Amino acid sequence: PIRIRCLGHFAIACDGQSLAQSRKESRKPLDLLKLMIALGGTAVRADRLAALLWPEMMGDAAQNSFDNAVHRLRKLIGERHIILQLGALSLNPATCWTDVAELETCLRRVDTLTTAAEPVDVAGIVDHALALYQGDFLAGDDSHPDVLVARNRLRALFVRSEERRV
Repeated sequence: PIRIRCLGHFAIACDGQSLAQSRKESRKPLDLLKLMIALGGTAVRADRLAALLWPEMMGDAAQNSFDNAVHRLRKLIGERHIILQLGALSLNPATCWTDVAELETCLRRVDTLTTAAEPVDVAGIVDHALALYQGDFLAGDDSHPDVLVARNRLRALFVRSEERRV
């Protein structure tokens, strides 16, 4: 039910409906979501996210801000889509799709198939990966160094997959 696009432009669709992002009160929860995706989207340590998003705050203040942002993010996209377990935050893989995860899955599959003993035609998978890459990861959002690291990593994966196409 949740589709999150980060390649080229940032967009969230809940049950097929685009989520309005202009509301000021949504900024920090969306920053949290973007950073979580940049850091892999699965089992991202809460204390790391809190330190990155609220570097000026210490201890309980940062944790309270983090808890508040998680609550607001769950309110924004739905409780069941965000999992906070054992001090780590994850997108629910059963209910959340991201273009980033789909791209990485395609490219891992291409790597597996191209190293197989039998030659396999991977053009269709590469074409799907290329269609997913609508532009740089969170283009124009340079708010966190980890976003830039993810952008560069995904761009390198994209270039490598494009080279395999030819």
